Amino acid sequence: MSLRRFAPIWALALAVGGAGCAHTDGYYDTDEAAQTGYFYDELSPYGSWFELAPYGTVWSPYYDAGWRPYTFGRWVYTDWGWMWLSTDRFGGAPYHYGRWTYDGAYGWVWVPDQVWAPSWVSWRYGDGWVGWAPLPPDVRWQPGSGLEMSGVDLDSRIDSQLWTFVSEGDFTSATNLRHDILPVSRNVTLLPRTRNVTRYVSEGSRPVEQGLNPTMFRRINPGSIPRYRVVERTTPNGRRFTSIHGSEIEVYRPTPTSPPTAPPANTVRTREMLHQTTQRREEEERARMEKHIRRERDRLVREQRHEMRSIPPGLTAAELRARHDAELKEQQAAEQREREVFENRIQQLRKMARERDGERSQGKERGKDHEGGDPKTSP
Repeated sequence: MSLRRFAPIWALALAVGGAGCAHTDGYYDTDEAAQTGYFYDELSPYGSWFELAPYGTVWSPYYDAGWRPYTFGRWVYTDWGWMWLSTDRFGGAPYHYGRWTYDGAYGWVWVPDQVWAPSWVSWRYGDGWVGWAPLPPDVRWQPGSGLEMSGVDLDSRIDSQLWTFVSEGDFTSATNLRHDILPVSRNVTLLPRTRNVTRYVSEGSRPVEQGLNPTMFRRINPGSIPRYRVVERTTPNGRRFTSIHGSEIEVYRPTPTSPPTAPPANTVRTREMLHQTTQRREEEERARMEKHIRRERDRLVREQRHEMRSIPPGLTAAELRARHDAELKEQQAAEQREREVFENRIQQLRKMARERDGERSQGKERGKDHEGGDPKTSP
């Protein structure tokens, strides 16, 4: 079944909420139709479903400039490894199921899958820094053996700009890491100073990440990091799917649902309203993107000036300047990528809107023909 975008621009979906899903004890479901329908109702108001080769049906959230997966929220340590607690308005489901990928035309998209985990990321650690990046869609989980790729292989599969870095102190203490994440242009400096520590193991049928262990942290007492026990929840708790009670994290795992065959009726707008709204939204989003770019660039410059006033041990002034030059070059490249993806995304969404309007017009014409009958054969 081909699922097209139901809203033509970032946040124009008017439908709110969806049918709840029933509880299941299973971790896996290989039925393709069920996978495409997984969390469909829950995610449709917050993004668009569409077909993207070679992944099939994917979902892309409506997001502002600078947004990345696994950035709005915080990490907590559990008996399954580090778990992501999302504050994104679409909830936490895409962080515990499936994979994220970055597409040059659509930006961040989510590829559904049926296996639950506290998170699906690759980890880096070193020199007091913690980094993570979404696992690529082709990284599969094999019960009994773990991931198909090693940490070394993952390094070759994850682009440098897809990593997120924070200090290990912020990693363990921040309640919303969005405010502590370093500019992506600093990745060119932090990647060589850290190493990939990703290690998913299979305990029974469940995936457990044991690579990033709190005992590795140099500046933090591992005993001060709370450890939570993951327990099954039989009913949903809004879109969060997780809730903390004392030393336990309750997790709700819904069962797959079938995707609808048509967009909800209350997402339909007249063409005139749609054109005016999308044009205004494009202008607003473009302005927000430029503001984000300026903010990131200014933050990078401030941090570099601070380092020059107090050069880190083991570095000469010339070496630090060379490092800063590389970061500024990466910042320029990141800005160019963000602008290009934004324009590509706008064009793709316009195309989807035109296709949807064409299908709607054809449907209306078929309805008129059916009501009026064939004039050649009517009595």
